[in-house]
Amino acid sequence: MTDNPPAPQPAKNEQKSVSSERDQRIANRALFIQCMADPVKRRIAFDVVDRNCRDAFGQGEEGLDLFVKLAADVRRAHIDEAISEFDSRFKPKLDQVLLKKKLQQRR
Repeated sequence: MTDNPPAPQPAKNEQKSVSSERDQRIANRALFIQCMADPVKRRIAFDVVDRNCRDAFGQGEEGLDLFVKLAADVRRAHIDEAISEFDSRFKPKLDQVLLKKKLQQRR
């Protein structure tokens, strides 16, 4: 017989956990975007990004992808000062050789 058994289904409490984790990520993202308008809250948010992501930013493609995702959230706030601050603070932490290569590929 070539039929495979059905994949095990997560327990209901595991499904709720995944759902609540997703909800928490959405709420955190919304809060992060809201912080961009207030310079004090923005500084705190960027300090958290720095603490949690500074090493990850320098990790090649993965770091660049993380930077792009976070930069997109900052841009969603439509606050030019926040965009400039994010770029100037975190772009130097990226793999500069990879960044230069990516920018040249876009031309």
